[in-house]
Amino acid sequence: MVIVMLRTLVCGIFCAVLLLGCQAQPRPSIGGEQTREAAGDLPNWPAEARQFVVDREASDLRIVVFPAGALARLGHAHVIGGPVIDGEVALAEPWEQSALRLRIDVEALEVDRPEWREDERFDRAP
Repeated sequence: MVIVMLRTLVCGIFCAVLLLGCQAQPRPSIGGEQTREAAGDLPNWPAEARQFVVDREASDLRIVVFPAGALARLGHAHVIGGPVIDGEVALAEPWEQSALRLRIDVEALEVDRPEWREDERFDRAP
């Protein structure tokens, strides 16, 4: 009887871990302004450098997240991204004085578009 109860408890915990593995977490309340300045001292922007603009409409950010840790074999990969990135690039001479400034609209990020998963070959049989 005790073994059956223990087996049922272990099976219930295992099922709960599987069901909760990919659940979305609630967003913390930010309140007020949605952006903040970078921490620490920022390097000087090179004024004599060639300037380029990262166009949000022409740019697409993709981040591939693979499962890791003790339960990695129970998880699966995700693709996060979208047209959420813009900014500036300053190419200086020498190149070590170049700079990059990017802004990412994290609230507009999307997860697992079918075409992204297809591009990464996540939904294909090995």
